[in-house]
Amino acid sequence: MKGKMKKLFLLPHDCQRGFSLMEVVIALALLGLVSISLLSLLLNSYAYRGVNAKKTQLVGLAQEQMESIRAMSYDELWEYACSINPNFSRPGEIARVCSEPVPGYEGMFRSLQLEAQSLQVAGHPVDVLKITVEAHYRSQGSSARSVVFNSLLKDDES
Repeated sequence: MKGKMKKLFLLPHDCQRGFSLMEVVIALALLGLVSISLLSLLLNSYAYRGVNAKKTQLVGLAQEQMESIRAMSYDELWEYACSINPNFSRPGEIARVCSEPVPGYEGMFRSLQLEAQSLQVAGHPVDVLKITVEAHYRSQGSSARSVVFNSLLKDDES
């Protein structure tokens, strides 16, 4: 009985010495597949990190420009718009600063558009300037990315 019990509890490694060639090849193939997928994941995350950094810069640039425009009074902004477009005198007129490169930010551009509008609020006309700030980035081999902010500035006299 003792001999039979011993044969029942023999583990495979007790009968063999080492691994077969097929086991080693399968193990290496699995290890290779896992390594390739992890490398691909790592490279993609690195690429997205760069894209997200550019998006953050775009938002910052657009916010910075919008804040500097919003700090101006209605009259100062109106004069600025008239200096861009001499016909800027009635609702519907647009003064547009074309895309200009942002110093210190390679490949980034920003633009400004001012539009005169007259709105009806509680039956009374209110003159406003619609401010549109856009920041965009284009790099080689990628599509353009942009951020747009809009705001209305009311004439204090209307």
